[in-house]
Amino acid sequence: MMAMRGTDFDDAALDEAGGAAVEGRGPVTRMTAATVLSLGILIAVNSIAMSGSPYRWWADFIIIPGLVFLTLSVGLPRAARETRFVLAWMGAVVLAVALLLMAGKMGEYWPLMIVVPCLGPAALFALRPADASVRAFVNTVAGLALVGIALGLAFLLIRGGAIDPGDTRWWSFAMLAAAGVTGANGLILLATRRGTYWFSMAVLLIALGAYTTLAAIAELGR
Repeated sequence: MMAMRGTDFDDAALDEAGGAAVEGRGPVTRMTAATVLSLGILIAVNSIAMSGSPYRWWADFIIIPGLVFLTLSVGLPRAARETRFVLAWMGAVVLAVALLLMAGKMGEYWPLMIVVPCLGPAALFALRPADASVRAFVNTVAGLALVGIALGLAFLLIRGGAIDPGDTRWWSFAMLAAAGVTGANGLILLATRRGTYWFSMAVLLIALGAYTTLAAIAELGR
């Protein structure tokens, strides 16, 4: 009986150790796959860049940190979701800068430096904070990021000749959109009357929206 119990204990311990080993392979496999993929991207980018002239090899000193951030965002074991998100966002921004420099297209596609950094804050819409005041602030930041993305895309279309705004101060409409986002979140918070310091947050957002609206109107009138 004692022998059987000893055997059961040993079997349970072996099963537990085996399960932990199998479970631990997941992060290692993800890190290995992400590292191999990053090395492949680095080799491919340099192979393409070397076929042109000039070869801007120094951009690798920016590409590599960007790929490291992206690799860690995928393969970092036991990392929180927020940590992975921030690492992926930083990696995307750094990699975008590096690729434009490597290709020598920064002067042509610089509006991407508005679009890419705004992608991270725009994803904050996925968060739903329980506190209404915090939610209004988060939604305002995410909404302003969407306005920033639209502004960057507008710059790209104008520089590419797809649209011609003429002498119109078209960026004023982006200011009006930003004012609408800020003011709308303030009014929603004022209507719900919930959250920590809801009145102060609502008044602040509404005031910022009103000021930005006046600034946009003044810009249009020039």
